Amino acid sequence: NFKKFALDKAKKELNETTSIWFDYEPVKAGRGGKVVTVRFMIDVNPRMKREHVEEVLTQEEQFDRLEQAQSLIEEKLRLSDIRAILEAADYDLSRVETAYLLSRKAAGIENLTGWLIAAIRDGYEAPIRATGQDNPFEQYEQREMDFDALEQMVMES
Repeated sequence: NFKKFALDKAKKELNETTSIWFDYEPVKAGRGGKVVTVRFMIDVNPRMKREHVEEVLTQEEQFDRLEQAQSLIEEKLRLSDIRAILEAADYDLSRVETAYLLSRKAAGIENLTGWLIAAIRDGYEAPIRATGQDNPFEQYEQREMDFDALEQMVMES
């Protein structure tokens, strides 16, 4: 009864009406396979992510943005790859440009399309380099060495 009237009902209502998506699975233990706990998986509702797109573009506008993205990316990518990148960015060229500029600084990218989509989806940002007193590796006293005297000392020994 708990599953039917509480868990299933809550799951259905939350998944349909809110920005929360959840699922659950019973965890069984013991000889008879008795349910001892319930494991919940909670995430952002994927339906709600799509509903937050503010502007609806015509096919002509989408094609224009496709051409702009193609001119922005120097590497040769298929149109289907560029379209996938734009769809991940909700056709926002500034997000595509930000991700592309980050990719230019990253090393070892084997699949540029996949990397750009992940960067857009996960909100990659440029690393902030700590300098001066913020960086503990730069907080040391620099030694003054007389290399000529050091060389002379090594040559004498």
